[in-house]
Amino acid sequence: MNTKRYIVVTATSFFLLVQAGCSCDADADEADAGKNSDAQQREDTGQSDDAGPTEEQRFRFALFSDPHFYDTDLGTGGQAFEAYIALDRKLLVESPAILDATIEALQKNRKDFDFVIVPGDLTKDGERSSHEKFIARIRVLEERGLQVYVCPGNHDINNPDARSFEGETTIPVDSVTPEEFAELYADFGYRQAIERAPDSLGYLAEPVEGLWVLAIDSCKYRDNLASGISEISGALSESTLSWIERVVAEAKQKKKSFFGFMHHNLVEHFTEQSKLPLLGDEYVVDDWMQVSRRVAEAGLRLVFSGHYHAQDITKQSWQESDLFLFDVETGSLITYPDPFRKVSIEKNGRVEITSEFVDSIDFDTDDLDFLEYSKRFLHSGIDNLAVDYLNLLGVSERDALAMRPIAVETLLAHYAGDEDPSEQSRLQVEGYMASSDLGVSVLAGYLKSLQTDLPPADNDAIFNIETGEIE
Repeated sequence: MNTKRYIVVTATSFFLLVQAGCSCDADADEADAGKNSDAQQREDTGQSDDAGPTEEQRFRFALFSDPHFYDTDLGTGGQAFEAYIALDRKLLVESPAILDATIEALQKNRKDFDFVIVPGDLTKDGERSSHEKFIARIRVLEERGLQVYVCPGNHDINNPDARSFEGETTIPVDSVTPEEFAELYADFGYRQAIERAPDSLGYLAEPVEGLWVLAIDSCKYRDNLASGISEISGALSESTLSWIERVVAEAKQKKKSFFGFMHHNLVEHFTEQSKLPLLGDEYVVDDWMQVSRRVAEAGLRLVFSGHYHAQDITKQSWQESDLFLFDVETGSLITYPDPFRKVSIEKNGRVEITSEFVDSIDFDTDDLDFLEYSKRFLHSGIDNLAVDYLNLLGVSERDALAMRPIAVETLLAHYAGDEDPSEQSRLQVEGYMASSDLGVSVLAGYLKSLQTDLPPADNDAIFNIETGEIE
């Protein structure tokens, strides 16, 4: 096994930061959209250039992220599949049932939403058959009047890990190219787009009159097949940043409300995240501090992201400046606590977010409540992988065994959001921070950062993107 890939898989499995790769923004030429002029595209899609709606209007939508849908016909047993699952603790076999339960919940509350967004990692590893079966399911929402908008995640395109499982072997299966992705998801954002972003799979849509939504492509998929490694990290290219600046300026001129969604985090969701090898640096966009500031300077103050499989909302601000932006990161649909969100945005900038959790699925959960089943699955996976990962960070076997319980507890709390560790847990981490062993103290510093949950709340939150105030 490739050593780098083993380290990446082990590390990402430990923190349940989904492994894979794609490069959305960097892959401009591959994702050509058909370059109509902006005016022509607005005419073709019937979009209005009129000013936005009244102050009283409220935009309402739902979102779920990282569904990692897996076509179970590709194999769910045998030595090869069991080995894969041991290093990747997502509920892949259960993913169809989890998605079905989510769709059912959204349908029941159809009148509460105007549309749905999904910020990437739609499939396990970009298998074409997984894409096709995922699309067949979300099409049900559109048939019931709920338009769905997607963007790609790092697992979804040109993925060399697209494989089926048979006994002790894995067999390569078709993935999809950027062009094929846009064709497959034509009914889920690309056909409805007012315009496509240059050189990427990003686009602009107006799901409700007066609201512009920027689907931002942050992935790196160009070299995946040649390298044989799917790229996990993300970036916003210069062309994408210029596109964001132009679109936001036009939205403000036309008095449109607007927000963006993308797969990778635009800002750090815990201190020094971007400096943590394998488990942090590949989850925030490259050069995040400068990139996020540029986005904020353009006027984009609200972005929805996924990728890290955790429930976390962060407000980023800059000293000696009144700039700010909110990054709403949503956990994976197939990782505890299996969340989806409801969002409303008012014309005065007030944003209200509530979270719900899949609590029942049509699947054998060993007579356990589904949330308990999901939590145990995640706990056992992190617990089994923790020592190996801590060893990779330079922590001794003895210290890794001692730190494993608090590391597992802290990570589970971070995935769930709204962390509130006990005094005993806080003191334990602070004790490790004082260690003379550099590896132990550095790791404890990251655990301390994960324990420290700053405003706003992660699951249910109210804030204002005009003023920056948090209620």
